[in-house]
Amino acid sequence: MAQIPAENPIAAALGLYKQGFEFVQNTRRKYHSDISQIDLLLLKVICFGGEDAARTFYDPDKFMRNGAVPPPVQKTLTGENAIHTTDGAVHRNRKEMFLSLMTDESIKRLTDLVKQQLHAALPQWQQMHEVILFHEARVILCKAICAWAGVPLTDQEAPYIARDFTLMVDAFGAIGPRNWRGQKARKRTEKWIEKIINKVRQNKLNADIGSALYLIQKWLP
Repeated sequence: MAQIPAENPIAAALGLYKQGFEFVQNTRRKYHSDISQIDLLLLKVICFGGEDAARTFYDPDKFMRNGAVPPPVQKTLTGENAIHTTDGAVHRNRKEMFLSLMTDESIKRLTDLVKQQLHAALPQWQQMHEVILFHEARVILCKAICAWAGVPLTDQEAPYIARDFTLMVDAFGAIGPRNWRGQKARKRTEKWIEKIINKVRQNKLNADIGSALYLIQKWLP
């Protein structure tokens, strides 16, 4: 059996810091190998890519999701006990729910909602001295995805919810203040959506049948 190429621990740490997600792909090119090994935080880490690697990675007999996602990521980007952390029947059932929303018709409706929000924002942008596209775009996407999911959202709420969505994503893989901000944003967002789901379950709010809000309040505890 051929020996697995091993990257120097210091070079590996610097490479991950500077290159991020591209590190594994660059290492594959460097060693002309789909698999390599690095020592990271006193742990031996195997990096691999390619079609065979993807097939192996998604084999439930070889890998488990439970415990694989680091707590700092669960507390920000994915949420705790999310689909990324489940296995077996629980994972398959939840995945089936999510995939039921990913029809061509549903995706087209989402893209149409994004276009509608963009067109609605243009007149306001034309009156502004300066448009910071990142800040404006996150509000547009937030409004569109909430409309698509059937989640009620007022114009007053949108900038704050959009900000928290952004903070959760920005905290992914970060340590220190960025991660702490993401954790606070996750707590605020979960509290907000929990109230909405409870209103639906208490018949205080209608959820369109087939919407993400309707399915999630039915499927999840």
